[in-house]
Amino acid sequence: MELRQKGIKLCAYHGLGNMLAAAGEAACEGGYYVDYVPTQWDTEIPGVKLLRELVKRYRGWDRLDPTYMYGWAGTQVAVESISLAIEKVGYDNLSGRAIRDALASMVKNDLGGIGIIPPVTMSEEQPYFAVYLRIYRIQQGQTIVCSDWLKPVYPTTAG
Repeated sequence: MELRQKGIKLCAYHGLGNMLAAAGEAACEGGYYVDYVPTQWDTEIPGVKLLRELVKRYRGWDRLDPTYMYGWAGTQVAVESISLAIEKVGYDNLSGRAIRDALASMVKNDLGGIGIIPPVTMSEEQPYFAVYLRIYRIQQGQTIVCSDWLKPVYPTTAG
């Protein structure tokens, strides 16, 4: 792919944004990575703007750690699945199985419209919510979005 000839010195899985603090901007400059959640600079996403305000107010932080993004997304999915399960079986019959079934029944759920990830669809065949990713680049200490949300195609194994 001749990445080095194109000036690309680092390609990584999610979390390169966290490396800025540890390694410094110069070491990460020009690096690319993929992630399943947006960055703190993706302020056009309502959930990111809200989360930035919350960590500023309650933690006193100016930076938004990606770990909070994952936690926010996971918590939104968990709360929504419990809500769906209660709607279906009632509070008195709420069980782990009812919540699990609710998770497997989510279809294009936008998590209250303030999600930080694209609408969630889960099923028996796809029992996870982090489906889409974006490509990012470190530029002058910030993470720049380089793609729309993409749904990766994973190779399958033949048995």
